[in-house]
This record gives sequence, structure tokens and C-alpha cells, in this order.
Amino acid sequence: MYYTEDDIRRIKDAADGRLLDVADDFLTLTKSGKDYVAICPKCGAKKLSVSPSKEIFKCWSCQNIQGKGALAFLMKVEGKEYLQALEYLAQKFNVLLDEKPPKKSKQAKPKKKSKEAKGMDADSYCARMLAA
Repeated sequence: MYYTEDDIRRIKDAADGRLLDVADDFLTLTKSGKDYVAICPKCGAKKLSVSPSKEIFKCWSCQNIQGKGALAFLMKVEGKEYLQALEYLAQKFNVLLDEKPPKKSKQAKPKKKSKEAKGMDADSYCARMLAA
């Protein structure tokens, strides 16, 4: 997948402040005061805390999972690569992406000592007979 800098900025802006929406897709969250808790997918303890007001998450048991924002959540908790996480967020929040730039086609370069490389006519009758 190809993302421009503008695409990445728009995806991050759309996901800003939406950690709880993303975490709710993957975890069973239970309200605990002003935060939410869930079972940590790494250690299995019910000590994964998600704070929607601060946009942070942390497992208080294994300390392996912690971070800030929806993108970091997808990468650390769900194990997605950066581009996979961006793709998920773009689909979830309906971000319209820019068109991909067209690929440059590679033209076959003539061989160094060929007639074409020297600027001679390679389509002459004699050249065709020798090639055949």
C-alpha cells in the first residue's frame, strides 16, 4: 500500500481522540472509574487499562504493552505493522486517500555495443537478415 504524507496526516487526524473506539473493536472493555480495563492479550491478566481522556493504554501486569493513541494500540496490542495499522484506521474512519502515482514503466535499454546504442539503423535489411 502506498500512502502520501498528506494521507498519513489525514488518517492520524481522523484517529486522534478515538483510542476507545479502536480498542473496543478488539477488547472487551469494562468501565472502571473514568478509565476502562480489559484482559491483556499478552499476559492474560485483567490489568490492561485504557484511558480515553488521556488517550493512553498500559498493562499494569506485564509492562510490555503501553503507548499513546490508536495507531500505537494497533501496533503494540494487535501486532499490526505500521502500514497495516494505517490501512485499518483509514477504513474504520472512512478517510479518502489520494490517488496512487502512476508507475514509471521501464524501457528496455539497448545493449552497449549494439547498433541502436551507436545510433545506427538497426531495422535495415542487412540487420534483420543477420538477426534471423
